[in-house]
Amino acid sequence: MKRVLLLCQHILLLVFVGSALASEPEQYSDAWLNQQLKQLDEYSVQDPVEAVNFTEQLLDNHSGLSALQRAAFELELVSNYLLVGRDSDAQRLTDKLTATADELRPSQQVLLLLARAQLFDRQGKLDAATELYSQAEQQVQDLAPLLQAEVYSAIGTFYVYNDQEIKALGYFSRAYRLLLEHGSELQIAYLESSMAKTHEYLFDYDQALAMQTKALNYFSEHGLYFDQMVSLFNIGSIYIELNDPQTALEYFQAMLPLGAKRDDPQGKYFTYFGLALAYAQMGKTEQADQALDKSEHWVWVVEDAANERAHQFLQARIRLQQNRLEEAQHILRNIEQQQQSQAEQGSIHRNLELLELKAQLAKRQQDYPSAVDLLEQYIQASEQHYDSVGAVAKARHKVQFDTEQIELNNRILAQQQSLQELELEASERQHRLQQGIIFLGSLVLITVLAFSWRQYRLRQRFRALAVTDSLTAVANRRHIMDKVDSLWQDNQPFSVIACDIDHFKRINDEFGHSVGDDVLICVTKRFSYMVRQSDMLGRTGGEEFLVVLPDTDLEQAVEIAERLRNSLCSDTVKSNNHELRVTASFGVLQRSNDYDSAKALLSAVDKLLYQAKNSGRNKVIYE
Repeated sequence: MKRVLLLCQHILLLVFVGSALASEPEQYSDAWLNQQLKQLDEYSVQDPVEAVNFTEQLLDNHSGLSALQRAAFELELVSNYLLVGRDSDAQRLTDKLTATADELRPSQQVLLLLARAQLFDRQGKLDAATELYSQAEQQVQDLAPLLQAEVYSAIGTFYVYNDQEIKALGYFSRAYRLLLEHGSELQIAYLESSMAKTHEYLFDYDQALAMQTKALNYFSEHGLYFDQMVSLFNIGSIYIELNDPQTALEYFQAMLPLGAKRDDPQGKYFTYFGLALAYAQMGKTEQADQALDKSEHWVWVVEDAANERAHQFLQARIRLQQNRLEEAQHILRNIEQQQQSQAEQGSIHRNLELLELKAQLAKRQQDYPSAVDLLEQYIQASEQHYDSVGAVAKARHKVQFDTEQIELNNRILAQQQSLQELELEASERQHRLQQGIIFLGSLVLITVLAFSWRQYRLRQRFRALAVTDSLTAVANRRHIMDKVDSLWQDNQPFSVIACDIDHFKRINDEFGHSVGDDVLICVTKRFSYMVRQSDMLGRTGGEEFLVVLPDTDLEQAVEIAERLRNSLCSDTVKSNNHELRVTASFGVLQRSNDYDSAKALLSAVDKLLYQAKNSGRNKVIYE
């Protein structure tokens, strides 16, 4: 459910609608226009279905609106169509607006690009959506900060749902900074709810739950029933990922009384869909089937490809639990055929779920070799994806399915043993001896596999400890220095940023080392949000950090250092009831022929760092 993004876009849209209308010839008074916008705002936040009815009636009854005024209200209508899942109507209206896009104001052109991109995204046309989002990002640079925040938020949400979570965090961070300065509490609540989905996909479930719960509390306090339902559904979905269906069920059940307040097909669909998810994970197949059957009364509201696939996947999962294997196989074949026939650019999450369900089907059909092959494909695909997320996220899925693969291999061995026993017509003594040999062989095999798996896990753990700082979880001194040496030896262009927290000894002396540790952790988190996926952040000493920036010139590196500096000095650090103002000093240097070794380069950037500290601190010095 991308309701959060769309509502945030809707609120920003009202701002730019108002500015466009105010500059038009007064065919209608400013007071009348402002009254309509205020009424429309209330409808859209409380009940987007009513907002659609209101806007359609307004456009029908006021033919005297100028072309630009009508286009402004039509853009508002597109936003609400997307909110209530009327993608076909949204497509029709965006096609009409696109035909006269040159006559729209720059802010309206950007909002139209966002609407078209969202439609392409829902249709699974990711390349087309990416191109439109890129155009919107380019065109919004010289426009209002709130519109910039909306574009960054939209792009972030797009990347979240298309397996590029690190990119998503970068765009969300840019939107968040703009909204903190220029936005409202409601806009920030919507953005935080979208950011929570990123943390969920990065397996940072604690942070995802904290942000979703914060948003839910805000929506509840302000009586925003629809947004409460969205947050309840998102929190329930997180508990499904945590394999806690009982808690998930409580959140999905909490949606029922909210959905009863208004005739909202979309809310009712996702309520019963969530209940079916929870019951299926609990193994309560009959209740899951009943809930899914109820959701199908409103399945017509689901027009986007991602939600259609999610519905089909849940259908297949329930049919597998019911042992209705032919129906499950038919559903899974349909999913594959639809993705191929529509040239759908599938999400890695959907592809992994398809492999998992096909493996379950093969296992229930006792086709164990095929099940093992599918699980191997699953592991290979998940490794390719989760390498970018991190070793912890990768291990979570690999452990689950490696264990199941061992179980299936043992079943194959047992099946082969039974066949051998039927074929042998030896004496009873020989038969017993054979059984003993096979038993001991299986026991040895299981022992070897268990030992090998334990050794693999220990190697992974020691490898992580060897390159990670234990307090901040970023690269340690050895790892970050190896990165610099590697780039130097490969003759690659790069820049480095040296950083030292100002007056850190004073913090330790006045508040204690536990507060000092909290400061280091907070600084690391803020820096991690600011740097790019290709960069490496490491802790080289007590309060000293180093950032390595491959393929980055000096100008870009200085810009990144300034972002890091601003991320600290623009906000406080809270620890043990203390609120501290923390700053840092930075030295920035680009690799050049002036230095004959990586060690000389690092020595030079350290000198720049201490120039920054000696000249007043909280500065960036570069050369």
